[in-house]
Amino acid sequence: MIALSLDLLRSRRTLVLGICAGILLVAVGYLALYPSFEKQLQTFADDLPDAYRALLGDIDLATPEGYIRSQVYSLIAPLLIAGASIAVGSGLARAERDQTLAVLAVTPLPRRSLAGAWWLSLMLVAGAAALTAIVGVMIGAPLAGADVSIGRIVAATLPLFAFGVLVGSVALLVSVLTGAPGSATGAGWLFIVASFVLNSVGELIDSASWLTSVSPWSWHGAGAPITDAFDGWAFLALVVGAALVGGLALWRFEHRNLHL
Repeated sequence: MIALSLDLLRSRRTLVLGICAGILLVAVGYLALYPSFEKQLQTFADDLPDAYRALLGDIDLATPEGYIRSQVYSLIAPLLIAGASIAVGSGLARAERDQTLAVLAVTPLPRRSLAGAWWLSLMLVAGAAALTAIVGVMIGAPLAGADVSIGRIVAATLPLFAFGVLVGSVALLVSVLTGAPGSATGAGWLFIVASFVLNSVGELIDSASWLTSVSPWSWHGAGAPITDAFDGWAFLALVVGAALVGGLALWRFEHRNLHL
């Protein structure tokens, strides 16, 4: 299974390298620009509408640490990591549609291990992207004048990795259920959009604040450990969610008739 996962990873090396390069450029490039418009950001932060503040969360854009959270962790890194995981998760359905899965299906490798190879592959892709984010912030933080320890950077990035695995597992599950790569990709992005909307509505409307606590988007914390404490329960929710969805995908793949 591990050998197949590495082979799948090699076949996706262009995607992996592109995602990692994008995260690195964003992290280093954006943070390096902070000193040049620090004063403008302070004015901008003071004039932000309450609705926009709610969407950003409890982030002070006028500080280097808050800038790191807003520019790297609030939107770009989660989307890139999750997007890479979706591409791998939907790859199982693509292999079934293109009949390349037929070659693997006749090998002695159990079906569960076959699906497990895709699941492990999306974890490796999400891990590579998350590791790149850590390196990028480690390089960019001093350029922005931020005093952030490596421990805080790792703690802020781990939930993004878990979020990416959860979203990729959703795409993998839909791949297994439908055998349609378009549906799997769409389901992954719909999961992201729905969780983002739930979190935003919960932040904007007091009576619906409970929506934030059930939104996977809020669980990754948008880099909260950069300035605040690490939320272990939210991270655990992401891990458990990814394990449940991924485990269901492996079980279902073992019992479904493939279109080969």
